[in-house]
Amino acid sequence: MLIKSRLQFIIAAALGYFTLYWLFKSSLLSLPLSSFKIQQCRSHPLWSSIASTHFKKDDPNAVAYTYINMNDKDGSHNSSRYSEDWTEKQKNNSSSQQSTHQQQHHLVHNDGNDFGHVLILTPFKQSVQFIDRYFDNVKRLTYPHHLISLGFLVSDSTDGTIEKLRERAQLEMDTRQQAPSLSSSGEESVSSWNSFDSISIFQKDYQYDLPANEDRHAFNVQITRRNIMAKSRNTLLSAALTEKHDWVLWLDGDVIEYPETLLEELMAMDKDMIVPNCYWHSYNEEGGYDKNNWQETEESLAFQKTLPEDQVLVEGYPELITHRKLMIDMRFENNQTDLFYAVPLDAVGGTCTLVKAKVHRNGAIFPPFPYQHQVETEGLAKMAKALGYEVWGLPNYLVYHYI
Repeated sequence: MLIKSRLQFIIAAALGYFTLYWLFKSSLLSLPLSSFKIQQCRSHPLWSSIASTHFKKDDPNAVAYTYINMNDKDGSHNSSRYSEDWTEKQKNNSSSQQSTHQQQHHLVHNDGNDFGHVLILTPFKQSVQFIDRYFDNVKRLTYPHHLISLGFLVSDSTDGTIEKLRERAQLEMDTRQQAPSLSSSGEESVSSWNSFDSISIFQKDYQYDLPANEDRHAFNVQITRRNIMAKSRNTLLSAALTEKHDWVLWLDGDVIEYPETLLEELMAMDKDMIVPNCYWHSYNEEGGYDKNNWQETEESLAFQKTLPEDQVLVEGYPELITHRKLMIDMRFENNQTDLFYAVPLDAVGGTCTLVKAKVHRNGAIFPPFPYQHQVETEGLAKMAKALGYEVWGLPNYLVYHYI
């Protein structure tokens, strides 16, 4: 009787096991692409909340949309003045540059070059009004989208930035789910080519808010503000960069206009770090925006010898004359009109900066501390040069920033 009872127990247990396995497998395979996989992130002290990964592991076409809240558990809308209207002269200028961009793009693809996988990184703060345009722009990029990953870090935002960003990431997932990966001939379809490899969203607050009456570009808030920006960029970089990435493009969320061929054209220059010239424009005028792309001069180096080691310099303020040469002042200098004319730089801004991933992997970060009198992006360039890498700029190649 005892043997018979044990035999019945073993048979019942086996049947129960296979029944549960069949039910689990069936329900797992029927999960929609947009289902959440929620896990506690206890392995990292910052990742103390939840990670929501939106993808189907067995589906090679699934966009990996990941959201990670990196805040400690107990941690404590502008209207755009940008206009689509241009003067006739600007229209002609734009058409001429677009033609040059298209020719370069054509040459790159005829050569059959594969520049590798690029990670586009963007920090967001109180930026809900820019998100739709941001995605519209990156989706127009002509570089193969399956070789592009997107990474975002949202901090100190109360305007719906994180919700809007997750909404757009979900939309990209849904679009890819509906797109077949292969055509009837077995070749990769256009819809699959247009799908990003992955989208990662990280949230980390720094409890830093500008007083309502202070502009973010005001001189007296720059050091503290840039210190926080350096920390946020380093957090995003360490969380998003993986071994598959060959390039990192730092792209500000309020850069609102750039060539569709941006990636392949900057990559074709084959520089360790390279930046286009960031301008602004309205319906009838334009001017230089990013003053953090610059060259040292004899006067600027002599001036720095008079400073304490921990003094940080910032550009473009009458309160502090640094004697540097800004790239916004180098456009068409000495009758140089070639779109891809390159100049060596000693510092870069972060509005639109392409970096070979090895530069970051080998130690170049955004110092939140004074490094050769700089922090954040200018400090990154100084650190990269100290590591033996070269930094270049394209004075005639324009991207445009919101004003």
